[in-house]
Amino acid sequence: MKKLMMTFSVLALLASLSCKQTQKPSTPIKNIILMIGDGMGPQQVSQAIYHRRLNQKDQPKLSFEKLYESSQHALALTNSANALVTDSAAGATAFACGKKGLNDVIGKDENGFDCETILEFAKKQGKSTGLISTTRFTHATPAAFAAHNIARSNETDISSEILLKTKPDLILSGGLRYLIGKDQKASQIKECSQLPKRLDGSGKMPQSILEKAQKEGYQLACDKNQLNNIKSGRVLGLFSNSVFPFVQERQKMKSLPSLDELTDYALKHLSQNKNGFFVMIESGLIDYAGHGNDAGTMLQETLDFNKSILKAMDFVDQNPDTLLIVTADHETGGFGYSYRRWLKKTPQIKLKSNDIYEPRYLPAPHDVTQMSLDQKTDSTSIYFQIKDIKDKEKAKIKLNSLLNTHYGFKLPSVYLDYVLTDAPSPELFDTLHDHGVYRGSYPSAHFETRLNRALRSINFATFGTANHTATPVDVFVYGQTKQDIPQLIDNTDVFGIMKNAYLNKSFESQLVN
Repeated sequence: MKKLMMTFSVLALLASLSCKQTQKPSTPIKNIILMIGDGMGPQQVSQAIYHRRLNQKDQPKLSFEKLYESSQHALALTNSANALVTDSAAGATAFACGKKGLNDVIGKDENGFDCETILEFAKKQGKSTGLISTTRFTHATPAAFAAHNIARSNETDISSEILLKTKPDLILSGGLRYLIGKDQKASQIKECSQLPKRLDGSGKMPQSILEKAQKEGYQLACDKNQLNNIKSGRVLGLFSNSVFPFVQERQKMKSLPSLDELTDYALKHLSQNKNGFFVMIESGLIDYAGHGNDAGTMLQETLDFNKSILKAMDFVDQNPDTLLIVTADHETGGFGYSYRRWLKKTPQIKLKSNDIYEPRYLPAPHDVTQMSLDQKTDSTSIYFQIKDIKDKEKAKIKLNSLLNTHYGFKLPSVYLDYVLTDAPSPELFDTLHDHGVYRGSYPSAHFETRLNRALRSINFATFGTANHTATPVDVFVYGQTKQDIPQLIDNTDVFGIMKNAYLNKSFESQLVN
């Protein structure tokens, strides 16, 4: 009996030791980094992973691959309070407040009442706060963390609320036009006098609020050098009159900081506060490329976001009191790769095994995404180079010349007709429906979407729409936390993960049957 009791005691001790060894260490969380790939569904993440694994095997793993391996991972449902398919305003409000909101409404619950955001909560805890985006600081995603408005389009009011009321410690983005008056151009501001023409533009505010923002302690920076010279205090880094250009163009502008440089600056700047910080970092143009059905630019924007995530992961590894969450507000485009038409004449391919392989359809080759990386510009930039050419034949010649220069190929005449006019889809891709081509008020939208749909014959990319979809999105939680995250959550749960991490509490999902 004594031997039996001793055996049970040893087993119990071993079990106890085993539990202690497998238990995750729990460090109170002082800092939270929330990174949002706007429009970045699992399809966009997998596009980047496929590209690296099939075409760049010698390159280091992407942040997404590392996150799948070393973080807690969940899928989040993204519906808003009033729609199966969310917009960025309601999607960001769910993250910011933990409440289902209405599409187009920021920082309010479904009944129209203001909800306290995680940024506002962090400020009350004495933490520094920051917003970073490649769009405008008044755009739906960043705005939802620092403003409350019934319409995301009320950007003049949103600007005043963010800068003069909520007052995050750090803002790095575009959006100079919501700082200055209608009678002023961004380049007329002393700090912005060297702004590249592509980034310049007129103001939208009834009158400039720059002086008021400066009285609140904001130091304005309009280029990389100015930003790096600001060592402490409130920072207002606005580097474009509206949103940033797509990645291919902004990489050519030496004065424009990259997203990973903004991330690095923000983490160093905000970590000066001994109480910690909250920062939201948005890669906003994955969504824009998805709206334009631009598979190549979408890939490049996702890979660019990857660089910023790696910076944040390194920071977490060096600062275990930091939690990183990487997610998306929704997927844009209903994107994927597909094989093409059935082959009328089946080729016969002799394999090394001497078997005869007869493919019945044209598959997407492994190197299809390489074409995307070789894309030296984006479809918006091409649009601006041909939009004023009135003669159709001259426009076709110019378009093919640009495609050859920047993409490395030309399109047949029937495709050029489709892109430049309202001609029906060529037979080759007439099953790829044109619903949702007009994705908004952008003058380039019609051209962009039709051009990128024409490119499908070459890059094998498919899009179900030019708008958002209801596809669940990835949520990666990286860092030391005692929270046990289920594999299926609601987008409102992202708020709960963050707030409970600050409070060192366990997580409870809001997702109900």
